[in-house]
Amino acid sequence: FVARLAPHLADMSSVLVCGGGNAAQVCATLFASRQDIAGQRRYKVTAFSLYDQEAARWDKIVQQAGFMECYLHSQKKIVKAKPDRITNDPKSVANCDIVLLTVPSRYHEKYFSALE
Repeated sequence: FVARLAPHLADMSSVLVCGGGNAAQVCATLFASRQDIAGQRRYKVTAFSLYDQEAARWDKIVQQAGFMECYLHSQKKIVKAKPDRITNDPKSVANCDIVLLTVPSRYHEKYFSALE
């Protein structure tokens, strides 16, 4: 069904970015901005944070701004994109092909337990 309506989505990988700090925001922006040769998005990006209300605040700000931006200093380039979803729901891992853990090591167990 998805392949018929939007063929590029059938081949799209799904990425779950765990965390809410600088690394998570950069990863979410860069993965969301990636395109294939035809100019179609390559990744469906979900940002996932367990920190108290961080996902809700982050989502609200991104929705208001319409995008996130990342400045690539060495290339003097600004990348603008936004994740498809920002959530604190651990069930969001269910359909992800790739999971990126961008939190300090002391929080790894908390995320591993939530995502079981």
